[in-house]
This record gives sequence, C-alpha cells and structure tokens, in this order.
Amino acid sequence: MSPSLLLAEAKAELDDDDDETFTHMIVRKDIQISNNIDEAAKKIDVALSGEQVAKKPNLTHIVVRQRLDYEVGGNSSYNPYLDLRLSLPNLEKKWALKFTSYDQDQVDRGINRNRLQTAPIRQTYGGDIGFFQKLGNINTEFQPRVEFQNGLQTSYILKFDSTVRYPHFNFFPELQLFAKSDQGVGEFLALNTDFPISKTLVFSLINEEQYVDQDNVFSTNSGFRFGRDLNDSMNEMYALVFESSSRETYHLDRYTIEYGFTHKLLKNVIHYTLMPYLAFTRDVAFRGIPGLIVEVNVIF
Repeated sequence: MSPSLLLAEAKAELDDDDDETFTHMIVRKDIQISNNIDEAAKKIDVALSGEQVAKKPNLTHIVVRQRLDYEVGGNSSYNPYLDLRLSLPNLEKKWALKFTSYDQDQVDRGINRNRLQTAPIRQTYGGDIGFFQKLGNINTEFQPRVEFQNGLQTSYILKFDSTVRYPHFNFFPELQLFAKSDQGVGEFLALNTDFPISKTLVFSLINEEQYVDQDNVFSTNSGFRFGRDLNDSMNEMYALVFESSSRETYHLDRYTIEYGFTHKLLKNVIHYTLMPYLAFTRDVAFRGIPGLIVEVNVIF
C-alpha cells in the first residue's frame, strides 16, 4: 500500500484516541516498513525504465497471511503465506509483478474463487506479470506465471470481465482462458449477479462453470450469498454454495453453508476473518461436518 494513502487512512482511525500508544506504535512501524518497501520498488522501477516519468504513487505492498484451518474429526493446520505485489508505474503504466508463496490456482483462480477452501493451501513459490488493457467496457488481463511445484511449472491466463449496471441489479460476466503445463488448457465462465437490497445489504447469485481439457472435467458452482456491512471496518457474509462435477458422471460433490466475519482492525494494517462453516460432502454421504477458518492479514 502506498505510504501516503496508508498514513491518511491509518491516522484518521487513530486521531480520536490519543491514549492508544501501543496501536500508534504498530501503525508507525507498519508505515516505516511500507516506506522502505515503496522506496525499494521505486528504485527498481527507475532503474529498469531509466527515468522518473510517472507521477502516480507507487502501490507496491506485501501481505503476510496467517491462516488456521480446523475441521471436526479432520486435520487441523496452520500455514503462513506471503503475497508481494510489485508496482512499476515508470516501466509500464499497465502491468504489475506479483510473487506468492502459495498455489494461486487453488485459492483465487477460476472455479476455486467462490469455493470454500477446507484443504490446506499448497506451498509453492512463483511469480507472474499482469498486463492490463481496457477495451470499451471490457477489462482484459493477460497473466503469465512461473512457479516451483514438482519442478518448474508455467501457466497463462487471459481474462475478460465487465460490470453491467441496471436500475435494480448489477451483472458481472467474466471469461477466463487458461493453460498450465501440468494440467493442460481450460476455460472458466462466471455469470454472477448482485441485487442491492439497501446501502449495506447485497444479495448475490453465483453461477459459474469451468472445463479442464486434460482431466476432461466439467465443474460448476451455484448458490447465493448475502453480504452486509456492519460499519466502515466490519462486514459479514452468509452463503450457500453447491459444487458439482462431471467425473465420472455429472453429480453434486459438496454443498457448504458458510458464515464469514471480516474486521479491519487497523485499516490497511491488520485485517482478520473468522469463517465457521458446515460442509456436506459426497464422500461421507452428505453428512454435515463443521469447521472453522481463521485468517489474519498484516499489510505493509
């Protein structure tokens, strides 16, 4: 996060409470580290581009994620993850570098983005370059990636997405075309819709499909979600999502009932999420298994 933006938002939260010396110390340390990160990113940017031309702030930031997964009768796990997003506005206005210590495909690409991740996220190290371009009302992104998982792996993703606003709902079409060296090619299509009920409450319909050629598997997500803002720093979510696949024949694999609570304890500094859930999987005859996910993000 840019230090100027971080200073403005973090200080705004603390101005009304001069007695929180420990909180002030945390924010000052975070801003100090963020300044160092941004200065290093600027030096890399100018060194690669040869000159200082961009006037926009550098948005380089690091997110340190601490995640605890607990499932009744299953395995519990604790895993730290690192997400570095390197912004180089001088080198090129429409691309950015990102480095992660986890399997990005498992977390937030394609069909997995709206699925509850009950299995520990695989630890891999990789980096990608994002190229961005707007074509009319359509956002396009091309993202080649290299990662180390059972040897050197490469992947590519071409994404098209848009937002179509109507008086009573918003429509979010998205198409992804991807290829991965160990999984082959595939496609992902999302036709999700939001229905704002009030300024703080939104009802969402989830409608997604994905096909992976090498495995010959067609997968779908369908369900709904309620999202509610409790205040400027807290929000909650209720969701019911059905997950199906075509292997061996098309069938329901799992459905989950989820509740999520997110609190920006110190905005752009420390955020945490609590997500209790109840998972009904085909492997255990759709018997409900409760679990809990706790995630803490420290942002620099």
